[in-house]
Parts: sequence; structure tokens; C-alpha cells
Amino acid sequence: MNKRPYCSLADSAEQSPKLHTSMVQVDEAMKEMDNRYNTQFYSWIRNEGNVDYIAYYLQKLLYEVQETPQSMASVIRWLVDGWSIPRIAELLIKLFYHWGIGHPRFALVVSDITQDWSSSNRIDLTVALVLGERASKAAKFLKYLTNNWEPRAIMDSVRQICLRLKWSERYLKHFLIQYMTMCEEEHAHQRMTVSKLRICFESRQNTLNHWCTIDTTGSYETQNSLIEFSMEIFETIVWEMYELRYFRKWNLSCAQEKTCNLEARSSENVPMDVHANKKRLRITTSTEQLMDLRNQAIYEKLTSPQASVPVEYFNGTGII
Repeated sequence: MNKRPYCSLADSAEQSPKLHTSMVQVDEAMKEMDNRYNTQFYSWIRNEGNVDYIAYYLQKLLYEVQETPQSMASVIRWLVDGWSIPRIAELLIKLFYHWGIGHPRFALVVSDITQDWSSSNRIDLTVALVLGERASKAAKFLKYLTNNWEPRAIMDSVRQICLRLKWSERYLKHFLIQYMTMCEEEHAHQRMTVSKLRICFESRQNTLNHWCTIDTTGSYETQNSLIEFSMEIFETIVWEMYELRYFRKWNLSCAQEKTCNLEARSSENVPMDVHANKKRLRITTSTEQLMDLRNQAIYEKLTSPQASVPVEYFNGTGII
């Protein structure tokens, strides 16, 4: 039997393949290796049916680049291209179980992976990820995931998730409390506080008990009214967070601090957009006016259940 010829380290270095720095090069290299050695590794690694094995081996590789979430997201985005949403969620949970969905870095990876997704696919993935999780973890994940979204996108997404998962009153209350707690940590001057939030739910429950309107059948009307009630609170929280984070940079007054003067506001020099972590947040004068009126109306409705709230404040017909 012929012995293998001696090969120096210098020779082996010259013969070693080049390091591929982009996912396009990796994709092409895998296909070339399969053709050269008559293997099917490319199809195997891209097959969602092998998610258990893929998660096991990929976890070791991702450990080396865990300090760069964007690199991890690039690898996963290439890998799951064409996969079903449930399989993508399963892979993410298995890869990052040591973090959990409530970890800010997990939300950052998910955000990078889904940056080019449609809103419906992003909501489908979020539903799959938070399904069965505690309200506190779901609130943390959604807070981190939507941290730089516009208020309307945040509220629409959370509303759809509530409807899809049919969250109970207890779950919604704890979800909002956790979300509100994180907002209070970020903004010390938040007008809607956890204590006020608890009072709102207690007041609602007392009213239901007093009028004997609790529907024990769990009908759609009862669930829908609960979600509408919770979303009004959530809307107040989100708008206040948005206001405190961005509007006060230009010394714009809050609805509770000064009467909103639409004519004066329309002449103010409000920047048209703001950069936040490489994402654009569109801020216009009309949006700011809408925030003041909606925030004031919803806040008064929550603190004074008997107070009438003009319907135009909620459908936008009375803004301009």
C-alpha cells in the first residue's frame, strides 16, 4: 500500500479552501462541494424536517458569533429561507433556550431575521413564539421587539396577537403590568402607572359584578370588550412612551401639562423624521396633534368611567 506523501504545513495552508465571508459565497460553496463529492449536505441542512439536528449542531457554531447578533441573524435568515413559520419558531426556541424569549438579545435576533418580512408573517412568528409563555415574558419580548416601531404598528400587532391567542383578563392584566413596569423604568414621569392600571381593571370588574353582565359562556362579545378595554389602556401607555421618548426633545408640551393649541402647534418646526437605531420614525405635526387629543380623551375615560368621550377623538375625524 502506497503511503500518503508528506505534506508540509505551508503546502496544506495553500491547499485549504478560502474563507467565505458572505452567505452567498457559503451557499455557492455548499452546492459546489455536493457536486464534487456527490453528497446532499446542502439539501439536508436546508430541510426543516431536520430541525432537531440542525439546532443541535448550529448551536455550537452560533456560540462563536453570539456577541454579534446581526451575524447570527444572517446565518439563520439564510438557513430558514422557505421554511414554515412553526418550524422557524421551533428552531429559534431551541437555539436560544438559554436566553428565553424575554431576553433583549433574543428579541434583537428575531427583529433582524424578520426585518424584510411582511407584517402578517411577523405576527404569525410572534404568536408561535409567545404561545404558552407567561404574560411577563410575552410582555418583555414584545417590548424589546417593537421598541423602535411606530405607535400604530405596536398597537395593531398586539391587538392581533391578543385576538389570535384569546388572552384572558388575568393574562392581559399581568401583560400590561409588566409592559408598564418596563416603561416606568425607562421614563420616570409616565402618567399612566402600574397602580392606576390595577385600579382600571378593578374598577371594570366591580362594574361588571354590579350590573351582573358577566357572560359565563365566554362569548365573542365578552372577549372582544375585554380586548377593547385593554387596548385602550395599552394605547395610552404606548403614546405616552412615544411622547416622552421623542417629543420632549423639542420641548413639546404634554396633554396633561398644557392645553393643546392646534393653531400654534401647526406653525412649530417639528422635525419630519428621527433616526432610532437605523430605523426611521415618522413624526409629523398631525401625528403629534392626534397623540395629544387621543391621549387626553383615553386618559379621562380611564380615570372617569362615567365621562363621555367624543367619538371623533377615536376615529380621527376631529383632528384637522
